[in-house]
Amino acid sequence: MPRGDCGGGRGHRGTDGTEPGDRVEWAGYPGHYNGEAVSCGSHEVYYAVQGLLNSPPHRAILLNPIPVEIGVGAHPVLDELGGYSTVMLSGTPRP
Repeated sequence: MPRGDCGGGRGHRGTDGTEPGDRVEWAGYPGHYNGEAVSCGSHEVYYAVQGLLNSPPHRAILLNPIPVEIGVGAHPVLDELGGYSTVMLSGTPRP
């Protein structure tokens, strides 16, 4: 599965050009995808979450009251600084 860019771009686009919604659909999530928040390089969860809350677009995703399902993942960042790439996806079940 393609991963989000945790390099200089720190974007949401996968290494194969896919967007988060594409990957959610590809993984078979049956609900409606609402948003993705990505933090790269934090060594502790507190700093990852605090960094996302300090970013207005990511804060809106994290505090949105509509999604009722989330998926969270963390993976070591393989660079000289270490830390983790942390991803949170939110969704809402389809009726």
